[in-house]
Amino acid sequence: MVALVWGSTFVVIKDILSETKPLGLMAMRFVLATVVLAIIFYKKLKKTTKEDFISGIIIGIFLYIALALQTIGLIYTTASKQAFLTGTNVVMVPFLVWIVHRNRPDLYSFIGAFLAII
Repeated sequence: MVALVWGSTFVVIKDILSETKPLGLMAMRFVLATVVLAIIFYKKLKKTTKEDFISGIIIGIFLYIALALQTIGLIYTTASKQAFLTGTNVVMVPFLVWIVHRNRPDLYSFIGAFLAII
């Protein structure tokens, strides 16, 4: 069910991009997400430290850049191709962990990466 909903968002965003510009769409998505999450996590938000806030801004900038590039890229390719390319990023995570933390991926990660490349 999660894959169905996640995959269908590419089609929906591709259609929306025919009516609006990518960065405008991103702005609407981020503002809406900020409002909804601020309402849901209001009590925890009051306890946020300066360090938490700065860390959140840094993570948010990287997330925004990644999603903006993905949204702009959707203009130039099909929704199914982009969903596939985005999905293959999941396969890369164990290898990034290997680089950063020196924690070698298991055999299943290597098999998954090999199958994704094929």
